[in-house]
Amino acid sequence: MHTEEYLPEPGVSGIGSVAALWRYPVKSLLGEELEEGEFSGTGIYGDRAYAVADGESGQIRNAKRAGWHDLFSFAARLEGGATGSEAPSLRVSTPDGHIVAGEGPDRDRLLSEAFGRAVTLEEAGGDPFFDLGAVHLLTTASLERLRELYGEGDFDARRFRPNVVVELDSGENGFVEDGWVGRTLSLGEVVLEVTEPVARCVMTTLAQGDLPKDPKIMSTTYKYNDNRVGVYARVIRGGRVRRGDRVELT
Repeated sequence: MHTEEYLPEPGVSGIGSVAALWRYPVKSLLGEELEEGEFSGTGIYGDRAYAVADGESGQIRNAKRAGWHDLFSFAARLEGGATGSEAPSLRVSTPDGHIVAGEGPDRDRLLSEAFGRAVTLEEAGGDPFFDLGAVHLLTTASLERLRELYGEGDFDARRFRPNVVVELDSGENGFVEDGWVGRTLSLGEVVLEVTEPVARCVMTTLAQGDLPKDPKIMSTTYKYNDNRVGVYARVIRGGRVRRGDRVELT
């Protein structure tokens, strides 16, 4: 575990609790909500451990690329091995309800049939398929503010694909986490350093599961917060986090 020793500092304040934990075992596929998760220097265990690649070019694909929006009609989960002490089993759910086993010898054939084109499932090894930060945090305050600004929009947290959703004790509305950059958060056994805001992309506007396509989601984030929603963080101290754990800001 590549983490650094963390020593508590003065000025720590409790600000809320962990409302939800998410991981996305396959990049750009729908993920799974967790009751608890194990964090290390590479983020929450099992996150972006796999990716779908074009069967002809071998390039890793994501849902924001033209022609690959259907990645959001597939979902992935890991069974067992929640802490990394044993190998988990990947299960991919296809749009027609079939389950493809990630360790199955015919997985690429079955996924290619489901996609209607040749694909392969690539494993990340020790370097997950992240675009930027290893951990993505989002507050319920930001979501509530967006709902106020565009009442017809469905600002479900799933649109933004966070790892951790924080519910603030204050009940305030606003883009609170923007002010956390450069500061540290403690949640459960884990300590994170907030590194930068998250610039949103077209993925937030796409249909995901029961969430409809809505281009105004992104135009709202552009207009009212310079297209920033949520923050990235790096892991200073790894460990276990459970839903309901207290969150402290230093």
